[in-house]
Amino acid sequence: MEGSYPQAAVQPVTVERDGGEAVITFTVPLESAYYVAGVSYRREGTDLRVAIDRCAIRTECATMAKASRPLGDGRRTQVRVPFESGRILLVHADGEQQIHP
Repeated sequence: MEGSYPQAAVQPVTVERDGGEAVITFTVPLESAYYVAGVSYRREGTDLRVAIDRCAIRTECATMAKASRPLGDGRRTQVRVPFESGRILLVHADGEQQIHP
């Protein structure tokens, strides 16, 4: 699993629990040829690894959890991923960030 954006490009990132899901909110970077379709995720032991999916405009793009549209204030979007417990790690192009707990 590889990250598409550097950590600084999507900050701030927040996580809220909603039943059996985690609601991840982050900033969408400004780009003219690409867009954020959503995220892909993978369970590794008790950790949930999440990567933001970057897709070329005017193309179909597979993503596991679609980002909300239209973007909210400040180019913010949300995704919902299944989550019961453990850590959530957001995979960036320049490393990983623990976003929960």
